[in-house]
Amino acid sequence: MNIPKGFYIVKENDNFYWFQKDTTINGFAKSIGLIVHAYPSIDSSDFTYLKIRSLRDSFCKYNIQGSLKGTYMGTSESDFYPARTFELTKVNDLMAGKMRGWWTIKGMTMAGPFIRYVVQVPDKSSLFVFEGFIYQADLNTKERDLRIIEAIATTIK
Repeated sequence: MNIPKGFYIVKENDNFYWFQKDTTINGFAKSIGLIVHAYPSIDSSDFTYLKIRSLRDSFCKYNIQGSLKGTYMGTSESDFYPARTFELTKVNDLMAGKMRGWWTIKGMTMAGPFIRYVVQVPDKSSLFVFEGFIYQADLNTKERDLRIIEAIATTIK
């Protein structure tokens, strides 16, 4: 697997990879995280926002902990943030679900946008997952970073 320039590996285990790039922009710290892993395949009729969110939250609870004991990444359901979206799409001619929303660290006041692609792998009993998320105190530059994450996601072969 090729890691985009400037990213380093944060965590790797059991076919799970978490890459991150840390920078400073306008005096604010910024992190872009990329995670790649697989789920067992699900029935196509269950390929919904609720199922993908549930799988995401279960996975993140055990793999992406916050800095305080007992805290972990989850999906925000708050109406304070922009609406969550889920659409069926194609990535490299494969059926995929594209989920956009806001992550939070359960038990802490931290949040940021994420984009998650869940792709059905042909001839295998698994789903390929790619997600990119952003943490930055300055709200004005996140959309550009989300477009970078989407460009990475849609060019994975």
